[in-house]
Amino acid sequence: MSRKKLLMMALVFGVAVSALAQTRSVQTFGLDKNQTPAWEIPLSYDLFRANAPAGQCGCFWMNGGGSGLVVNAKHGISLVADLTAVHTDKINKTGEALTIFDYQFGPRYSFRTDSRFTPYAQVLIGGSHLSSNYYGGGSNYFGSTVGGGVRLRVHRYLALTLGEADWALSKATNNNSDKQNNLRVTTGVVFLFGPR
Repeated sequence: MSRKKLLMMALVFGVAVSALAQTRSVQTFGLDKNQTPAWEIPLSYDLFRANAPAGQCGCFWMNGGGSGLVVNAKHGISLVADLTAVHTDKINKTGEALTIFDYQFGPRYSFRTDSRFTPYAQVLIGGSHLSSNYYGGGSNYFGSTVGGGVRLRVHRYLALTLGEADWALSKATNNNSDKQNNLRVTTGVVFLFGPR
């Protein structure tokens, strides 16, 4: 390829990037339209699809809720602290009750545009505390979640989590593989705060 063609392609690329930079608004932190809230406090309802105990077939659903803190930074990056607790009184019609409390932290990337809808993806790592009348007492294990969702901003101070789905991994002891691959589905409200 000749030098002239390379210069022409570089010039076209530079003009295109310059045009995109001019059409994209500068990110500002606040609560007005098209601004990014400095931080968020979510309140969620959670459905949790969990593994059955070792030696049993099938899985079971657990219900619960959660909260946490989202601190937004530039370029769609956020830091997330997530606290969630789910419970069931009966696992597959047995007398076993189970409570799982997850405390996890990590990064989130939000695809922010001028739209009120904000899709996001996140990876959280931390711990998982299990309490059961079957095993007695409670224990802490490694836990993590990977997934994402969509939020809808309905007011300058309020957004809705339309839906979030996460793969939840726990390394809890189960006398088998000592690994649980679970599904967490979340919806709820998010309170918005700002500016910095």
